[in-house]
Amino acid sequence: MQTGSIYESGPGSGEGINHLFAHYDKARADASPDHDGTVFDRRSVYFSVPEVDTLTKLDNRNGSTLLEKLRSAWSGEALTYAWVDRTKHLIIPRHSYRLCMVVGIQPLRAGALLNATDAGTPQRFLWLPVTDPDMPDEKPVTGKPPDIRSIATGWPAMEAQAQEIALPPEAEQFIDCNRLRVARGQSESAIKNHLILCRIKVAIGLALLHACREVTSQFWEMSETVMEVSQVTLARVEAALTRKAEQQNLARGRAEGARAVEMESIRDDANIKRVANWTLGWLRDHDGEGNWSDVRGDLASRDRDFFGAAIERLDNAGQVKVSQGRPKVITLIGSDR
Repeated sequence: MQTGSIYESGPGSGEGINHLFAHYDKARADASPDHDGTVFDRRSVYFSVPEVDTLTKLDNRNGSTLLEKLRSAWSGEALTYAWVDRTKHLIIPRHSYRLCMVVGIQPLRAGALLNATDAGTPQRFLWLPVTDPDMPDEKPVTGKPPDIRSIATGWPAMEAQAQEIALPPEAEQFIDCNRLRVARGQSESAIKNHLILCRIKVAIGLALLHACREVTSQFWEMSETVMEVSQVTLARVEAALTRKAEQQNLARGRAEGARAVEMESIRDDANIKRVANWTLGWLRDHDGEGNWSDVRGDLASRDRDFFGAAIERLDNAGQVKVSQGRPKVITLIGSDR
């Protein structure tokens, strides 16, 4: 696709976004008290993020404001920071810039975006699949890439008065009805409003791609289809993350259960060994012999559950002999007597 000259960059810090658009000019600031020293270098920036892990790592930095600033930029808000250092204090006024970001997302790595649902981060993205079930078996003939440079032809510079793009009546009615529901507390405002604004952006994008500077009813209807695909794709990503979390929880539960069984087995083994040693001592103190009930009765109540296993262990080791008569008699044998 031929797009003309577009400044492309990878993301960095939230504070660094301003510096992609402008720099500070001390001479201009000193020359005029009305000039804050901000000088624009460009009005449009394209962020290319092939791997979503890049965003995750940047957002995980201590005090990171990257996602916060991206959300502001998506809405065309002013990008400002209250730096004491004037060289960093760049003011990018609202609607004076354009910022676009394309992110390559593997479903199981999308947590960084979906974890910020309450802040409206995933709702600000258009989620489109990269698979094509209808791809033909035979590779089609490669044509010339579409040339979309003409979209910008005839538009006034961004420094001039902002340009309005009209929406069809049904779009305005849809937006007004939603705004009314939000005001009455009948709608999920944070989620719904972001999705509607995203649809408006899609509709305008479709119009511009067709060299039209007005959103017709057709483009508005087409935008609904695009948004439906986006929501289905997002739902699939969410489902994949849910399955992963469930599998991790299941594996964690199994591991914890196995550890619990192992710890219980270790505790039981220690108790059996302790009762066995106590039994040998008891028998030595009673001429090497005693009734089963007498020996067990002298045990502390907490140890009686381990007595049978202790005697079985001593019997297997050839240290005691247990008569099968009534009452049962336990006798020391060999060197233990």
